[in-house]
Amino acid sequence: MTRIPLIRPLTTADYPTPARRPAFSLLDCRKTRATLGEEAVHWRSNLRLMLEEETKLG
Repeated sequence: MTRIPLIRPLTTADYPTPARRPAFSLLDCRKTRATLGEEAVHWRSNLRLMLEEETKLG
């Protein structure tokens, strides 16, 4: 029998680190988009596609 690990959400305050972190930050992808000349596909769309492909494979 496979054990499924318990995942518990936590806040930044629950996980202190020496480095100070902003409450909300995003990766700036402007240079990547300019270099590649195209927009990235949203992660949710890619996740949905991957799950559909996995379902087809069984």
